[in-house]
Amino acid sequence: GQQEEMTVYEKHDNLLHGENMREKVVSSMFMRKYIHVARVLKPVLTREACDLISTEYTKLRAQETSSNNKAKTQPVTARTLETLIRLSTAHAKARMSKLVEQADAEVAIELVNFAYFKKVTPKPKKRKAQKDGEKEAGGTREKRRRLRSGDQSYDPYGFYSDEEE
Repeated sequence: GQQEEMTVYEKHDNLLHGENMREKVVSSMFMRKYIHVARVLKPVLTREACDLISTEYTKLRAQETSSNNKAKTQPVTARTLETLIRLSTAHAKARMSKLVEQADAEVAIELVNFAYFKKVTPKPKKRKAQKDGEKEAGGTREKRRRLRSGDQSYDPYGFYSDEEE
């Protein structure tokens, strides 16, 4: 058996990770165990998540029938409802939760809106304690400009926000 202590993060190696790496890299052994445990979980939908998914599905169906001029990638069917439930459940599993909560449903809705209608939901920015005007001079104004200009490099989910700021 494997009795050695498992490390969560890889040791920093300049050759592999670069000299100015800021984020830690999760070890492959930890990731394997994490996925193994997450697969076993069977999260249950909470009433709040269920209500949110059903109302959003109803809105999607109504939106599809009322506005045919929108560029959509595929029709909204019962399969869309199943997708919302599946994505919510997957998000709960990734959080290692036994319950599919409203936050999980919101993430699933955001993904489906983007996949079906290319609609990006603006997120409120988490602000760090800093002097007034410091942030605005740097990244935020630039991001807004790129969003308006339709630049393809805009990252709606904030995956690269740490690198840009």
